[in-house]
Amino acid sequence: MSSSIKTPRDPQHPREDQLVSIVLPMFNDQDTVATSLRSLLNQSHKKIEIIVVDDGSTDRSAVIVSDLLKSNSELKMVSIQHGGTSKAKNAGFAYSKGDTILFAEGDALYAEDYVKKALEALSGDSKVGAVCVLGRPWRRRDTFVTRCIDAEQIIIHKMIELGQKKPYYAWVFTRRALERAGLYDDSLTQAEDKDLFERVKKAGFEVALVSGVHWGHGRSETTWEFISKCYDKGKRRIFYIAKNSLEFEFLKGVILLWAIVAVVPLALFRVVPDFVLVSLVAVGSIYRYYMVLSVGLKTTASMRILLALPVFQLLRYLSNAIGYSVGVFLLFRRRNPNASP
Repeated sequence: MSSSIKTPRDPQHPREDQLVSIVLPMFNDQDTVATSLRSLLNQSHKKIEIIVVDDGSTDRSAVIVSDLLKSNSELKMVSIQHGGTSKAKNAGFAYSKGDTILFAEGDALYAEDYVKKALEALSGDSKVGAVCVLGRPWRRRDTFVTRCIDAEQIIIHKMIELGQKKPYYAWVFTRRALERAGLYDDSLTQAEDKDLFERVKKAGFEVALVSGVHWGHGRSETTWEFISKCYDKGKRRIFYIAKNSLEFEFLKGVILLWAIVAVVPLALFRVVPDFVLVSLVAVGSIYRYYMVLSVGLKTTASMRILLALPVFQLLRYLSNAIGYSVGVFLLFRRRNPNASP
């Protein structure tokens, strides 16, 4: 396990008077924000402030939060013009007072010990600047996609436990780490959280791990909604990839799609047999998902979902890959605005 990942064996008990600032960006979250805020207000660690940043919502989100403000002194709301989650989080940070910052989500559900567990992981070690608190989806609707995402998270937890995968995100940071590494890059609209996570590690801080299930991100997508979302994420993620010069990640993300596109015309005109195309997809899928499935057999995930998981992940991969491909064109146009179409 990497030295930048730290799993506390004997967690220290944080002081009860230790203030934790919770920054929650909100954009049209009327269906979930009240549930999310109540789970945060119900934390076992009581010394908290919650700063809701209304990022130009056009639904009833602000009204719902205003009603909660009346009976919860820990809660405050700031309104800004719509500018995206990074700008909203940075704006909330400017109002925060705590030495520990939790960037929460308006469509997530938090266990009552979330903040307590994160503080325990931070306590007593100045080298730790961030905490990865594991969780699973909050399945707001039971669909093929939400079942697959849930099974995938079970597998990822097992892979982390076995040392086959490192924690790859954090929502809890020390103020010191954020001040040294910088806040969210508001030029990014996708993977901005990963960008910050990597900068905190590059600034010399370790990441503590809290295992188990302590929160859930709301998921309710149908298959088509999921495909559309993955395409959009891929299109926007290209700017994170370009910023961090992640050429290998880009190649991994498009190589199967581009190989298929290259072979299809040849198969149609019988230059190569059809089975070559089928084999290409099959080999690519088997290679990509063998490890995931082998670990999945060691978990509580159902066999039916495990068998369907490669199909789900292939759909995600191809949707992302199309988004990456379109994103490359958009990146080129941004950098060369006078280029011929």
